[in-house]
Amino acid sequence: FGLLVADLSINFADSADNLKDGKIDAAFIVAGAPTTAITDLSTGGQVYLVSLDDEHAEKLIALKGEKMAMSEMRGLAPHYISGLYDSTTYKEKMNHIKTYEDLKTIIRDYDLFLDEREKNSPSGC
Repeated sequence: FGLLVADLSINFADSADNLKDGKIDAAFIVAGAPTTAITDLSTGGQVYLVSLDDEHAEKLIALKGEKMAMSEMRGLAPHYISGLYDSTTYKEKMNHIKTYEDLKTIIRDYDLFLDEREKNSPSGC
């Protein structure tokens, strides 16, 4: 078709605008919620979100094997926590996962870290 990756790669805001304008039918926005593009889209129409949960991860592992699946996850998982408090520390850890257990442990540890931070924060955040 003569398309290049650059022809298909647009930022989140442009993706949202193009969806609203009917120029494209779908967009992949790999980011943690709430992302402005998703919030904006959800107020103007119907949005379908696909999350990465145990079922999806297990299917990816069954399809590609754990080594290849975790290689792909290293590129995707850090986006889910972008912009959250101290996410840089945990994103760095995600860049080194080798097994699905590694990924689940990092996510669990980060969740516990955020819970503890909220409990100890005078403002609750």
